Amino acid sequence: MSRPLFPHLSLFFCLLTAVAILFGCSRKEETSWSTHAVFPVAYGSFGLETLVPDSLVQADEDGVLHLVIEENLTDFDLDSLVKIPDTVVVESFVVDLGFVTSFDFDPGTSVPLPSEDFLLETELAELREIITKSGAINYEVFNYINGPLAVNFSLPGVTQDGESFSINDIIPGGTGTAPSIISGSLDLAGYHFDLTGGTGSGYNVLESSLTIQVDPDASGPVTVFNQDSVAISISFVDPVVSYARGYFGQHVYTISDPIDFAGLGGMSASALDIDAIDFSLEIENYVGMDAQIQINKLEAINLTNLQSLELDHQQIGESINITRAQDNGGSVTPTFASFSMDETTSNIDEFIEVVPEKFNLDVDVSINPLGDISGGNDFIYTDQALNAILKADIPLCFSVDNLQISDTLDIALEETLDAHGQVLIYLTNNLPIGATMSLSIIDHGGAELAQIISDGMVSSGIIDGEDTIAQESLITVQLGRDQMRLLSPENRLFVALEFNSYGSDQVKFSADDLIEVKIVADVEGVIGYN
Repeated sequence: MSRPLFPHLSLFFCLLTAVAILFGCSRKEETSWSTHAVFPVAYGSFGLETLVPDSLVQADEDGVLHLVIEENLTDFDLDSLVKIPDTVVVESFVVDLGFVTSFDFDPGTSVPLPSEDFLLETELAELREIITKSGAINYEVFNYINGPLAVNFSLPGVTQDGESFSINDIIPGGTGTAPSIISGSLDLAGYHFDLTGGTGSGYNVLESSLTIQVDPDASGPVTVFNQDSVAISISFVDPVVSYARGYFGQHVYTISDPIDFAGLGGMSASALDIDAIDFSLEIENYVGMDAQIQINKLEAINLTNLQSLELDHQQIGESINITRAQDNGGSVTPTFASFSMDETTSNIDEFIEVVPEKFNLDVDVSINPLGDISGGNDFIYTDQALNAILKADIPLCFSVDNLQISDTLDIALEETLDAHGQVLIYLTNNLPIGATMSLSIIDHGGAELAQIISDGMVSSGIIDGEDTIAQESLITVQLGRDQMRLLSPENRLFVALEFNSYGSDQVKFSADDLIEVKIVADVEGVIGYN
């Protein structure tokens, strides 16, 4: 019997045939396999910037953070004392020919007119001098005389760089019922107004000068009738005063609007023991007026825990007299007053420990309480004012009891995780104090969908001399499929950290003190298809 050629090929075809028969006769089954993957969920950091705006925090030479807060208790509009309203001032200059009914004036001949000053209406003040920084004067000249006139109108007290405001123009003839009109506008930026009038002793008065003559190029004489007139209309449009001198009157301002406080308002501590706080009331008067300030009430309110406390100090309820500033040719020498408050003269510790989110005020400010003692020489530069500033310099060195820092983190996942697994929370604590952490899933309306952690422990950073050595912590929690599905882009994570220094131990906070949080999902699931 002969042996077949290439015996290994015969064996290969036999096996191939057997495999084909086997798969051709078997029933198709569903195929599945297990998956395992790690997904980044969220990242963030928590520190004092969560509680306090960066603009309020300053580091001293030792790197210790200070909360520096300034609140102006007299934030009212002193500009209103010297405000010139939008107004129209009209003066008519009437020809007086005595017993003569009419007179023919040759070309180039002057027509006699009386002087008329303009009275400037102000709301509150008797102004002798102002400088404007913006606004406009719109003017119109009305000619009721039946012939062309050469008009020269000026306001000698309205000057810029030594030049007076003036109008020099030719106006056509008009009639008593249909005057001819010319108009124009003047930009008021940088103009100086002398408001003492022609006598030099008045107030709110603009001296004016008007001369008219028959147009030298007129074709012939112009007949002017007795009581014919030329009228000037001056309209002030949005005038803004930068400087004013005069008597601004006696006024009392009551300040009672609450002040939103952007200082410690993000904290929800049941108590803060503030070390070495510097709290003061500083009054700066850049205005040439005497004043009195009386703080009737200053109340700190915490809207979160509904706590409130009124400041108790000897100056509360007492009038504080403020003398006027001095004007040295444009350079103002202000007057100052300052009152410090500490734990020996007030309840300032308890006041700050309320962790105020709002101040309620009741403050009275009296301007010129003794009347016009300056002889009409009050002054104001409107970019400088009378300020009563409440200042607090708080070294961020606390002993804290249940201090909470909370914030939300965006979920970085692009798709929903339809799987079960575990969430791992990696924490790096640079703060010299430990914390308890809670973590929840919330919707964008803030409603809680699921709590992931209620009391995870965060190790304290280790104090090493002036430095803090960061410590790592890992918190792991198992999540079922339903909870894992909530880690979707349309939801967020709410993280709350609660600190406690246990007793009177003082904790100093520095600029780089943060807790860094990194959250990942380690998931397992089954993916299948038919």
